[in-house]
Amino acid sequence: MDNQKKNLVAIQGLKGAFHHIAANKFFGENIEIIEKETFQEEFDAFEKDEIDYALVAIENSIAGSINQNYDL
Repeated sequence: MDNQKKNLVAIQGLKGAFHHIAANKFFGENIEIIEKETFQEEFDAFEKDEIDYALVAIENSIAGSINQNYDL
Protein backbone atom coordinates (compact mmCIF):
# COMPACT_ATOMS: atom_id res chain seq x y z
CA MET A 1 0.00 0.00 0.00
CA ASP A 2 1.30 3.45 -0.94
CA ASN A 3 1.52 5.69 2.14
CA GLN A 4 2.93 8.64 0.21
CA LYS A 5 0.83 11.80 0.68
CA LYS A 6 -0.94 12.81 -2.49
CA ASN A 7 -0.79 16.45 -3.52
CA LEU A 8 -4.20 18.09 -3.68
CA VAL A 9 -4.54 19.77 -7.08
CA ALA A 10 -7.54 21.94 -7.90
CA ILE A 11 -8.83 22.14 -11.45
CA GLN A 12 -11.63 24.16 -12.98
CA GLY A 13 -14.11 21.67 -14.34
CA LEU A 14 -14.64 17.96 -14.03
CA LYS A 15 -12.41 14.93 -13.85
CA GLY A 16 -11.74 13.64 -17.34
CA ALA A 17 -11.73 17.12 -18.88
CA PHE A 18 -8.66 18.88 -20.29
CA HIS A 19 -7.55 20.38 -16.96
CA HIS A 20 -7.60 16.93 -15.36
CA ILE A 21 -5.49 15.49 -18.17
CA ALA A 22 -3.06 18.42 -17.94
CA ALA A 23 -2.75 18.00 -14.15
CA ASN A 24 -1.90 14.31 -14.53
CA LYS A 25 0.67 15.06 -17.23
CA PHE A 26 2.35 17.77 -15.16
CA PHE A 27 2.14 16.30 -11.64
CA GLY A 28 1.90 12.58 -12.43
CA GLU A 29 -0.69 10.12 -11.21
CA ASN A 30 0.00 10.48 -7.47
CA ILE A 31 -2.37 13.43 -6.98
CA GLU A 32 -5.90 13.96 -5.76
CA ILE A 33 -7.97 16.13 -8.07
CA ILE A 34 -10.24 18.69 -6.43
CA GLU A 35 -12.92 19.89 -8.83
CA LYS A 36 -13.91 23.57 -8.71
CA GLU A 37 -16.63 25.31 -10.70
CA THR A 38 -14.66 28.52 -11.25
CA PHE A 39 -11.08 29.69 -11.40
CA GLN A 40 -11.87 32.08 -8.53
CA GLU A 41 -12.80 29.08 -6.37
CA GLU A 42 -9.38 27.57 -7.12
CA PHE A 43 -7.57 30.70 -5.96
CA ASP A 44 -9.77 30.94 -2.86
CA ALA A 45 -8.99 27.33 -1.93
CA PHE A 46 -5.27 27.93 -2.43
CA GLU A 47 -5.31 31.04 -0.25
CA LYS A 48 -7.09 29.06 2.52
CA ASP A 49 -4.47 26.25 2.28
CA GLU A 50 -7.17 23.74 1.29
CA ILE A 51 -5.12 22.59 -1.70
CA ASP A 52 -1.44 22.28 -2.57
CA TYR A 53 -1.69 23.48 -6.17
CA ALA A 54 -4.17 25.10 -8.55
CA LEU A 55 -3.92 24.34 -12.25
CA VAL A 56 -5.17 27.41 -14.11
CA ALA A 57 -5.39 28.04 -17.83
CA ILE A 58 -4.15 31.41 -19.06
CA GLU A 59 -4.68 30.87 -22.79
CA ASN A 60 -7.44 29.21 -24.80
CA SER A 61 -7.02 28.10 -28.42
CA ILE A 62 -10.47 29.50 -29.30
CA ALA A 63 -10.87 32.55 -27.04
CA GLY A 64 -7.20 33.56 -26.68
CA SER A 65 -5.92 35.04 -23.41
CA ILE A 66 -8.03 34.46 -20.31
CA ASN A 67 -7.51 37.92 -18.82
CA GLN A 68 -9.47 37.13 -15.66
CA ASN A 69 -6.92 34.48 -14.75
CA TYR A 70 -4.01 36.84 -15.31
CA ASP A 71 -5.73 39.22 -12.88
CA LEU A 72 -6.30 36.48 -10.32
